Amino acid sequence: MAMIRCKECGANISTKANVCPNCGAKHVRTSGCAWIALIFFIFCAFIIALSQCTRDNSQNSSSATASTQPTKQVYTPPVSGTKSIISNISTSRNSSGSVVISGATLLPSGTKLLIEIRGESGKIAAQSEAFVDQTGKFSSRPFSDQGRTLKEGNYRIGIVSHFNGFWQQKAILDLVGKNGAKLPATALKPDDIEFPNEGRHLDEELVIPFPPIPEEIIAIDRVKSSKLRVQGHGQAVNTVEEIVDFFSKNPGFKPLAWSANKSDSKWIVTLDCVDGTARKKAKWEFDPKTGNIHYLDPLSKLLSWIPAE
Repeated sequence: MAMIRCKECGANISTKANVCPNCGAKHVRTSGCAWIALIFFIFCAFIIALSQCTRDNSQNSSSATASTQPTKQVYTPPVSGTKSIISNISTSRNSSGSVVISGATLLPSGTKLLIEIRGESGKIAAQSEAFVDQTGKFSSRPFSDQGRTLKEGNYRIGIVSHFNGFWQQKAILDLVGKNGAKLPATALKPDDIEFPNEGRHLDEELVIPFPPIPEEIIAIDRVKSSKLRVQGHGQAVNTVEEIVDFFSKNPGFKPLAWSANKSDSKWIVTLDCVDGTARKKAKWEFDPKTGNIHYLDPLSKLLSWIPAE
């Protein structure tokens, strides 16, 4: 016989008793059917709650998926007869003196371009990839002359793009047509002049001025390209830039950045670097009037001479 405790006095009583024999308190018995009904009710409530939670998660997932779906680009090709789809070409210099070429185009966002600096004969001297942004603009990577600053003056540049699967993504080709079929033929050049209708590409050539080189960049370039006479060693056969590059290939030395500041009529050119475990600065003095360059500290002296090979 199963026993339970009375809720009033705590005495042990039979589960079949209607009243407590000790204190007389009534005892309400719960039948097996009642327990089954209670368990069934709890189970149904759990199933309903789980179903609601699953539905909410599904709705949230659908909303998130919809919000992350890329919006199809709306693009209208230039009208027939358009002669140029490139405009507003400009040049600027970054903090190291390298030249950045920027402009605008009537091509869709994401179109790949190739920006070239060309010699008088048309030979490519340098080139950089660029991509059209959402505003229709583009910018090249910085141009330099094998690490040296490009001089001020007029330069011939070319802006090139081909409209095939090698150059462009499918979404771009859907907008401009394979081989530029949806673009005005007057703005493009034939891939093959014998078969002009078989495909065209963009190739616009312009002559544009590169801006003047800032004075501080000139000072840095002069120091980097100089071959100094070093006390106790004699005339260096390597430039400061070559010597810095030599030391940078060895563990323990890492050049970080060049800078220049004017002091009266002279420039103090500084190389910020890591030497061993310490952050250090090597300094040279450049006099633009005389062209003379001098190292100013033991580290800059070290970086001004290495033995000839």
